Amino acid sequence: MNSYDVPFLKISTNFSIPWDPEVMTESFAEIVGKENSPFSNAAGTPHWQTYNIGISFARNFYINFKKECAEVANQLIELQNTLRKDTTTPKSKLYDIFLKLKIQHSNVNLIRIQSGINVLPHYDSTRNYAINIGLKNSNSCVTYITTDGSTDAYWDKPQYSYITYDGDVYIVAVKNAHAVKTLVEKKDNSNRYLMTYNIHDRFL
Repeated sequence: MNSYDVPFLKISTNFSIPWDPEVMTESFAEIVGKENSPFSNAAGTPHWQTYNIGISFARNFYINFKKECAEVANQLIELQNTLRKDTTTPKSKLYDIFLKLKIQHSNVNLIRIQSGINVLPHYDSTRNYAINIGLKNSNSCVTYITTDGSTDAYWDKPQYSYITYDGDVYIVAVKNAHAVKTLVEKKDNSNRYLMTYNIHDRFL
């Protein structure tokens, strides 16, 4: 595979988000077992949807945190404008996707991986790409990703891997099979938080 098609790409290292996700989410309920698709409670209150593979997505996030979603989206737009002016940006399919993207506040969300938990191999069925932004304890895990969407014999396949640090911004082909291995223990209380921006092919 040539570098144009690598399934992840770091596009920034200094994204600044001033709020603490643990304070923001301390009142979130935990909903487990709704595995087939995103589930949001009808009351509109924010909550976690925790999947058995080991990852949690915030639900009803945008309708309760519009200001914070706007802050993230506006910084992404600023990053787009900066990169469009940079003549040294490498040729990359993922760069092309990011630069052409029309950023929408409502596509911003929050992810949590609990301390000491591995995320099992999977692919995202509701989005093709994601812009993931290191928010808190981001480097407590290593992300592994392959070049296709199959989870069969996952760890026997060639892997790409990377570690996200707080403030890093990656665009990732989450339609490909990927997994996360923890670098900490449960007792460390180092829950990992990422902001994430959802990208589906229909928006490209």
